[in-house]
Amino acid sequence: MVAGLTLVGRSPEGRPGEPVRHAVALPSQDMSLSKTHAQFHLAGDGALVVTDRGSTNGSILIRQGVSRDLTAGRPFTLLPGDRVLFGDRAATVGQESQ
Repeated sequence: MVAGLTLVGRSPEGRPGEPVRHAVALPSQDMSLSKTHAQFHLAGDGALVVTDRGSTNGSILIRQGVSRDLTAGRPFTLLPGDRVLFGDRAATVGQESQ
């Protein structure tokens, strides 16, 4: 579950003054994951949003089997079932049950 600004990477850190709620450190066997690779947050309408933070190896969205490179710094709204690949890690978007 994402609540507030969540950063992911090998050793994620926010920028000065950035309201980071969670920093999720992930191991990267091949060092393909950047220190602060991507961020997740909820938009005002409750939609989950991902943004690549200018990572060295980029981030990829897979939606219904179609891959799309995410442009660094550009937010992208995620849907249930989407997969986000960052470095040697992946996250699958689920839907919270009420």
